[in-house]
Amino acid sequence: MRCLFLLLCSVGLMGCFDNFYVPPVSKTNLGNKTSSNWEKEYDDLLQKYVNPANGLVDYKGLYKDKSKLDGILLALKGVNPKGWDDNQRLAFWINAYNIGMLWNIIEKMQTDGADVFATKKVSDFGDLFFRNRKFDIAGLNLSLDMIENGIIRHADAWKDKFPKDYYVERLRPEIHAAVSCAAMSCPPIKNTIWRSSTVDQELKDALTKVLNDTRFAILDASSGKPKMGQVFEWYYDDFKYNGKTAGAYLGSFVKDPKLKEALKKSGNDKAKLSFIPYDWTLNLWRK
Repeated sequence: MRCLFLLLCSVGLMGCFDNFYVPPVSKTNLGNKTSSNWEKEYDDLLQKYVNPANGLVDYKGLYKDKSKLDGILLALKGVNPKGWDDNQRLAFWINAYNIGMLWNIIEKMQTDGADVFATKKVSDFGDLFFRNRKFDIAGLNLSLDMIENGIIRHADAWKDKFPKDYYVERLRPEIHAAVSCAAMSCPPIKNTIWRSSTVDQELKDALTKVLNDTRFAILDASSGKPKMGQVFEWYYDDFKYNGKTAGAYLGSFVKDPKLKEALKKSGNDKAKLSFIPYDWTLNLWRK
């Protein structure tokens, strides 16, 4: 029977032990020392290992501080968001998503070798990182997909699946410039923690930065179409916001007058845009 179990693990479901990953306190790569002040320690790691100019991450440096990242992740288990306002919930869940993603990268470096991402891309671990591996956060067993699309975006597929006090009530499309999948085409990671008191302005600043970066938005010279990062294709409907068309809303963050006007004219017609293929290469800061 044991041999059959091991065979099934090896050929299906990406590994039986990875499908429902709840961080225990022993016999894992997570360690067992919980951070006593996870917000401060996380902020310290971000300032130490994330490039403030471009959001690239010094993963090899962070790898050496994995025990601190372990402790931060363990501390999220004891967080209780009940009674929080919407900004508190939003800031917490953005932080939780990004912490989980950073931990995914460092854990893979530890188990597969520090140079694993020299030959592999983030997408090579897609289901494991985004759907199958689940973390114990705020008393819930959550994948990164559940955090982003269930709790933050409150997508229809996840309605009423979690306690009411956990959901972010108001969708802000700028979150697509905040939660980061650790690839080059993902939004840059901010080098400070997301805070509830400033989260709305920080979200607007983050989307402004993304939409004025030619890696994510440019006017195609040959077609005259706005050419956007693929994340704007995947979540296009989220940007139909505050009574504006998707094009007008995105354009409101753009400084280039020609690109701004082209986006405005595109209205809600996604066919008037073209999209830049996603680059899943790790967002590595090569010092």
